[in-house]
Amino acid sequence: MNLPKEKYYHIFRDYRLAEHNLINCRLTWFLTIQGFLFATYGLSIQKLAEVQARSSSNLQIGSVSHLKNVLYIIPVIGLLISFLVMLSVYAAFLSLKRLKVIWDEEVKNLEGPWLPDPAASGVGNALFYGLNAPFGIPIVLLFSWIVILICLIWSKV
Repeated sequence: MNLPKEKYYHIFRDYRLAEHNLINCRLTWFLTIQGFLFATYGLSIQKLAEVQARSSSNLQIGSVSHLKNVLYIIPVIGLLISFLVMLSVYAAFLSLKRLKVIWDEEVKNLEGPWLPDPAASGVGNALFYGLNAPFGIPIVLLFSWIVILICLIWSKV
């Protein structure tokens, strides 16, 4: 089905906006969850220090054991969530990249008025640079949780 070039532009632009909205939603939830995980981790360390500072009754020994388990579980959850969000942002990147290829190969040269590329008006690497933060933030937090886990294991908490 042949559509006017302007219709293709709007279809491509709407698809791109949908992908960017998905990235935004994924990152918003991701950062919210990560904030809760870091806060919970910090409070768990504080509580562990308080419990260990008191005398060691049976209840407190059980509490110390549970708190130590929490200190390992939280980073693992943070790591897994970071990895999954990183994959979902990468999937959006692949989708946007493919959309640009289709635009360049099949729509850009159709007859009709000149239209800017629906991806950053055709600016060279704008797609790549524009997705550095959405893709990089999960990577940074993933490595942060890895470092926290290594420190926990090393310190034998």
